[in-house]
Amino acid sequence: MILALILGDIMEENMRRALQISGGDWMVFLDKPISATLLGIAVVSLVLPPLWRTLRRVRR
Repeated sequence: MILALILGDIMEENMRRALQISGGDWMVFLDKPISATLLGIAVVSLVLPPLWRTLRRVRR
């Protein structure tokens, strides 16, 4: 949480810069394998916990 507060502004600025350079094409973030992997990990970490809780409730 603290890391996000510190680096949030810097990441947002760099994201805007990348979008300006690419002409607004969001695929620039999936161009390289490492960035696609990191985005995939971020999505999984956001989706998995609520899904896990739901599955545990259904089992009970």
